[in-house]
Amino acid sequence: MFAMLMTLTALSSSSAVASDVLIPTFTPKTMGDFAPAEQLTADTMSALTAEGIDFVTPSEIQRRAGVIADGCAERTDCTTTLWEHFPGSSLAVVGSVTFNEGLLDTRVMFYGPDDASPLEIVSRKIRQSEGPSFAAEIAATAKDLLELVPDRDAGVLAVAAPPARGGVSGDTPADPGSYSNLDDSPTNAPPDAAAKADEQLRRNRGLPPALWERYKASGMSYRDWKDDALVRAGCLIVELHAGAVFGDVERTYDSRVAFDQVDDGSGEEIFEEIGTYQYDAFVRGSAFSAGASVGFVPLWWLEISVYGGAEIGRRKLSTGWEQYYTAEYGEDEVVDASSDSYGPVPSTMAVIQPRVRLYTLPSGPVKPYGLAGVQMRFYDAFNDRQLQGDVDYRTREGGVGVGITAGGGIAFDAPRGAIGFIEVPWNYLVSPRPYESSTGTVRNRPRQELPAGQTLAVRAGIGFRLL
Repeated sequence: MFAMLMTLTALSSSSAVASDVLIPTFTPKTMGDFAPAEQLTADTMSALTAEGIDFVTPSEIQRRAGVIADGCAERTDCTTTLWEHFPGSSLAVVGSVTFNEGLLDTRVMFYGPDDASPLEIVSRKIRQSEGPSFAAEIAATAKDLLELVPDRDAGVLAVAAPPARGGVSGDTPADPGSYSNLDDSPTNAPPDAAAKADEQLRRNRGLPPALWERYKASGMSYRDWKDDALVRAGCLIVELHAGAVFGDVERTYDSRVAFDQVDDGSGEEIFEEIGTYQYDAFVRGSAFSAGASVGFVPLWWLEISVYGGAEIGRRKLSTGWEQYYTAEYGEDEVVDASSDSYGPVPSTMAVIQPRVRLYTLPSGPVKPYGLAGVQMRFYDAFNDRQLQGDVDYRTREGGVGVGITAGGGIAFDAPRGAIGFIEVPWNYLVSPRPYESSTGTVRNRPRQELPAGQTLAVRAGIGFRLL
């Protein structure tokens, strides 16, 4: 074997380092691995440049070889196709990246021309900050292997070296997943292995079969095709909302007190509280609504998001007192009374709404959807200065109201991540229910306003898809 390697070295020109290296984008194992995979690919290209090695960029590979370059580490026919499209290249660097227990689990395979099994495999678990140093190791390994693999243009057949048991420097631990012989290589996998790998990749990216076939036939990179086809699967969604809300968004509170004038013979006026009345409810009205939402689309039909915002409605207050003089007129006789109304004045309620959207179309500029969720509405206390003074009226504490949300809308997608939407969420208000309390004797009570028990919002907005 040593003699064979020496022969290959002798046949290689002194400029072997300048031979082309093929470097398709490293393969992410899951949708969450796209960013680190692309970053490590970029770091590797920088390291190859620093070593003075010419290479074919992922974009050029994608342009000439088509969709085969996506997920190259998971395709058994990837390197065969690469050599067909780049007959003058001498080495292919195929990698995969995935998060594992807080580290990047990386695996990089180096293929010579027309070889089914890799010349070398380097596997590492690294921190994200260690990407550039690991990329430098990949470039050094490629440089060493280029010295052993003759330029294909020189007319010398490349002979595959046996799979290495460690890194090029000799201090890399053996990779338990390396191919120890040709029987373990992907070329001897079951005939349907490629189809299964393709199906798994489709499922990881959350696309229906028909749309996946459209992607594979496009000849584009997955990222470019996804933006062109306006597919939301795997996106973060950030939106700004504005609109109007109708229904129980106006709050009313009435507080009343009854007194009895007591004659103790001293000649002084002494008043004794003999009754109270309170009524607090959300009633029909309208409010302005504004807010924002952040969501994630794990599958083309499902978006999980949280909306937070405010409803700017109104509230009004009424108070009253009544006086009895039982010593002279009897208990049922009101001798004096007063009633006041305040407002309505603006009132703001904070709203938080965890929810899901269910889309009906996987791609295209228009996507109708259904909406479901839970609403929490935070309202303030009634402790206004009008409740404090000569008459000690009862105050009301603030709280949280809960509702169940359902509705629908239409999303509009444009290239480069811009989106818009119109939606109509309906809320059934579970709480709070109208509050009524009465003690003792209070005769003069205003007519109660009754709630509808629901709200209906009309909202529109803009946002971005973060791929």
